[in-house]
Amino acid sequence: MRVPGYIPAVLTRRASSVRTGTVNDNRLTARDGQGASVKGGGSFPGLENALMKCVGEARRGYEIAMVNLERNNKATLAASSKLAASIRDIESLPLSDQATSEQLKGQLDKMKEELNALNRNSAMELEQRYHRLHQFSISLFGRTMAGKSTLMEILTRGNGESIGKGAQRTTRDVRSYSWNGLEVTDVPGSGAFEGSEDTRLAMGAADRADLVLFLITDDAPKAFEAECLANIKRLGKPVIGICNVKHELGGPEDADLFLATIDRRFDKQRVKDLVLQFNEFIRSYIPGEKIPFVVTHLLSRYLADRPGYERRSDQLVRKSYFDNVEKTIVAMIEEQGPFLRLKSFIDLSVSRMVQLTDEFFAFSQNNSSRGRVVLDRIREVSAWAEAFRASGEVRIRAEIRKAADSLRAEVSDFADDHYEDSDAQDAWMRVEARKDVAGAAKRVQETLVAECRDKLTEIARKMDSELTFIDTFGNESNIGMDKIFNTRKLWNIGTAVVSGIVSVASLFFAAPLGLIAAGIHIIGSIISFFFDDQDDEIRKARQKLAKQLKRRVDSLEKELVRSSLDWFFGQLMNHVALYRNDLKTLNTSLFKLADAQRGLALDLNGQLKDLSRTLVLEALSRLGEPGAYAMIKDVARVPGSAAMLLVAPGTRFPAHARYALSRTLGEPVFFAVDTGDMYRILRSALWRSTEGKISPEPKLNLAHVPTEGLNAEARVRIKLAQQLTGIHVVSSDAGGKHAKW
Repeated sequence: MRVPGYIPAVLTRRASSVRTGTVNDNRLTARDGQGASVKGGGSFPGLENALMKCVGEARRGYEIAMVNLERNNKATLAASSKLAASIRDIESLPLSDQATSEQLKGQLDKMKEELNALNRNSAMELEQRYHRLHQFSISLFGRTMAGKSTLMEILTRGNGESIGKGAQRTTRDVRSYSWNGLEVTDVPGSGAFEGSEDTRLAMGAADRADLVLFLITDDAPKAFEAECLANIKRLGKPVIGICNVKHELGGPEDADLFLATIDRRFDKQRVKDLVLQFNEFIRSYIPGEKIPFVVTHLLSRYLADRPGYERRSDQLVRKSYFDNVEKTIVAMIEEQGPFLRLKSFIDLSVSRMVQLTDEFFAFSQNNSSRGRVVLDRIREVSAWAEAFRASGEVRIRAEIRKAADSLRAEVSDFADDHYEDSDAQDAWMRVEARKDVAGAAKRVQETLVAECRDKLTEIARKMDSELTFIDTFGNESNIGMDKIFNTRKLWNIGTAVVSGIVSVASLFFAAPLGLIAAGIHIIGSIISFFFDDQDDEIRKARQKLAKQLKRRVDSLEKELVRSSLDWFFGQLMNHVALYRNDLKTLNTSLFKLADAQRGLALDLNGQLKDLSRTLVLEALSRLGEPGAYAMIKDVARVPGSAAMLLVAPGTRFPAHARYALSRTLGEPVFFAVDTGDMYRILRSALWRSTEGKISPEPKLNLAHVPTEGLNAEARVRIKLAQQLTGIHVVSSDAGGKHAKW
């Protein structure tokens, strides 16, 4: 069975090529005037009739798309209002880092622009398509040198000017040719040396196409070709695969040898193995995808109409097997052309909305992940700060006590030596300076500042690493953002706090000791019989001096402890609190941002399901299965990848209707059972893709699932389940890994 795809083999005169755009030449006519190819192809009387029907269906598709655009405009206005409220919320939060606040608001502004751009671009594209309602558009796709230009020459009966001569990039523009409501467009090849601009042009042409002809060659298929085809399928485009046998003909004199050997290149098993290998590549991107290919030798079909080959012309046409290509294309247009035109208009909106919904969900997940990272670091700061607060007080008291005790140990000897010294105060101040109790207080403060700085820097670096991981692996959409928080930017704890270290000793150095030694004049005036009294006076003087010194040391210790603790709690721990509060504000901002993004994704999600229901109803009605549609309670769809139908428990959806619907949509059709509980529906939709490992979080309308190692079907099922239930599915893998749904 051949895949939906169709191509006109009936265009005659070649339109001129323009490097920068598309050419429409209404002078082109079929060579026989009836839509029949000149050689080898039969007559296709239904083609023109099908093309006329396509115009009517295109008009219906345009009307549906316009209604959806109006809904999108209203939804965008409502979304803009929500985003404005979110911006005001972030502005009102006391985030001390203004750059971070601006960056968060910038992400919301980008979201508004993305929504507006969706409507602007959709409106522009609809306007352009409105002026091309009468054209059924076919785009030729494939890697460089696959034979696209040769195919175009065959279809347009060209003179060969556009066919490559071995250069890497031979089609540097987008060229279009029109005939009786049929438009064929040749695009630059994928995988070219200068491919970025070519890829943009080619994908733009594919987006506008109703049908894509995808060419490969019979040498080894390339993985990037499958990726390119997957990107086209994600636009919701039906594809006809064409395998171009690459076998050189030489000149007219070699025609007989060529005709005798060409059938070897069409060996069924060889071609079958090649197609199987290519489809293996495809399935790594799209679940269960299988593209049938029509095999042809384009060069012989092209040369059949060239001068010098007249004698072998009919044989070259037959051996090219190009009539199979013609018939496949024409049959596709006749059978499904009208529906494909309708689908093309609906998918214009759907594919963009799916992309934007994915982006909003992805950024919601990333910002939630960022928020959880920041929350973990807040908890780490809090736990450390509590322990640091307790140990800091103990260490301040202990270090000052230790220094004060060392000073106290000097009191007794100092009193013995200086009880009668009138210069005792200066002598004691020299002792205090040598013991430097205030210096001990300063040193413990400096140690605490260093520990605080080191710890916060360690936490900041850890957070920076975690956020960088999320930014690197979870941030792949156009609404990109720089690092949300400059985590290495710490407050200048060193300067601000160390400058607050007290110098209590100076308060005491100016105060008189009140020593009594100056008032005791015993030298040369003590009579021997007063000797006992003299000893008693000396003892009292020593005791009094020692007592005064001890009081002075006690007072110094007490004041240093008080001042140091005031500094510790009032300055150092306050800096820690400010750091933690900024993290808390950042955390709140991130979760608000994630909620806003999730809400907008869910709004788009509802519109997506409406469009998907419309398309499935149209398909089943055309298939003569309106009863099957009555069994469907809801629809989710990822264009080109899969559709999912929600049905009641016990429903037996007709197998033939499922098969026909899958063939018409060009997508596998999955089912989920409506149990009335969204999380059970989610499990049903995911089926075995996550092995039942789902952790619901109903308050946030989230579900955590393992994502590591998911295959293409599992990733698509997650998208469909998310769309069907409105539950945001996020990764539960350790390390914050992010899956690309």
